[in-house]
Amino acid sequence: MIIQRLKLVNFRSHQNSEFFFRDRIVFILGLDRDFNTANFAGKTSVLKAIVYGLYGKTDLPSRCLIQTGSAQMSVELDLQVNNQLIQIQRIRTDSQTRLNVTIQGEELKGTQTELQEQLDKLLKMSYEQFINYSLVDNINFSDMGDLSSRELKNLLTELVQLNKIQNIITRFKSMVTSLKFSMSQFRSSHFPSKTRLETLVKSEQQYLSTLQEVEQHLDDRHQKLGQLNAEKQNLNLRLQDIKQKLQIILSNSQCPVCLTNLSPEVKTAVLNYYQTLINETQQLLNSSDASDSKECQADLEATRQTLLFRLNRITAAKAKLEETMKLKNKSDNLLETYELYTQGVKVLNQYLSFALTYLGQHLENLMNVELARFGDLSCKLNLFKIQADGQIVPSCYLSVIKNDVEYQYNMLSGGERSILALLFKLALNDLQGSSSIFLLDEGLDRLDDTNREKILDVLDSSSLSQIFIISHKMNLTRLNYQKVYIVKKDGISTVQDYI
Repeated sequence: MIIQRLKLVNFRSHQNSEFFFRDRIVFILGLDRDFNTANFAGKTSVLKAIVYGLYGKTDLPSRCLIQTGSAQMSVELDLQVNNQLIQIQRIRTDSQTRLNVTIQGEELKGTQTELQEQLDKLLKMSYEQFINYSLVDNINFSDMGDLSSRELKNLLTELVQLNKIQNIITRFKSMVTSLKFSMSQFRSSHFPSKTRLETLVKSEQQYLSTLQEVEQHLDDRHQKLGQLNAEKQNLNLRLQDIKQKLQIILSNSQCPVCLTNLSPEVKTAVLNYYQTLINETQQLLNSSDASDSKECQADLEATRQTLLFRLNRITAAKAKLEETMKLKNKSDNLLETYELYTQGVKVLNQYLSFALTYLGQHLENLMNVELARFGDLSCKLNLFKIQADGQIVPSCYLSVIKNDVEYQYNMLSGGERSILALLFKLALNDLQGSSSIFLLDEGLDRLDDTNREKILDVLDSSSLSQIFIISHKMNLTRLNYQKVYIVKKDGISTVQDYI
């Protein structure tokens, strides 16, 4: 990415400023004539305008970007990305913004969010990445504590997906806790014995078979009892008929059929005949007594009830045992899953440890290569620490070895801290992997002439596509670098000169 043109209208102190950048390294210098100082000239506004033009936001509230007394401001950027000319225009009022993007003369269509997403893809860098890898200002440049708490966190997020992996670990740990609780609920008084279950199933089948036989006997007895009752009813009817006929003969002297007189001898013979029939019928009635069948049926019913009671107990025991077996299988599956999640947490923590160790060593090596320019200096860098609960968290620990003596970062001079912080930032940019621009706001002013030249050598040999350096000192620049002078007068910043 190379920025070719920047135009500002009512952007902070710039009422109508247009910049053309031709070189890879650009120094931006300035003077505030109202106060006769190099501060407040509007140099930093140029860098903020570049960030705003690319991403539509800065570290300042939007209302602070519009020049006092103006209704709106605009930022225009022309840049080359992959041999394509991209033109960006952002217009801002107090209440709304407008974004126009043109690529090779063709205007992109879509909402502002969709256009910004397309820009991020073209730039291969989000706003957060740009701030972390490509911007060095006087605030986060001078203090490695800021670097460790902000830039380092975002660096780890991008390079080893720390947040995503840590979220996965957190979910895994939550699953492990949930699985432990679930397994504790699967306790049962029934021992999950497969042999016992087979025995219960076999007993249940035997009792079912016996119960079917008893119920068949009961059905047979019920039918037999019905037959006996029918025979008894018929015999009773026959007995009543005989008794009626006998009563008729006894009460009459003539035969009711032929009307002949009945002699005593005939009556006696007839009475004897009917008495014989009565005796025979009574014997048949006595022989058809169903009491035995009823007793047998009662015994069978008692046997049936006993079988049902035992069968119900066996069925209930079998059901509980089957449920226990299911719980056992589920518990076994949960245990297997628990072990997998536990192993997953361990593996992910090992990966984080390895990745962060490698990252720390790589950053350390990149910094030490450049530190060799500054004499007998080297650094030791650790990017994480392991807490008591095993969680890996970012923790930047930087020390410097100088003349074989190890110093903590805060024990170094201001110039040495500035060198280390800048080299750390450049190492982050190098690890990020994409050729990008680099914005350096007053980062060299703390250094003496010798170390400034060495830092410029580092920047010159870097893979950065374009570097913008803001400085208060007019004698900082080399002859082969482009210099842009900004002069502020009566509160308005203008481009004074290009060299």
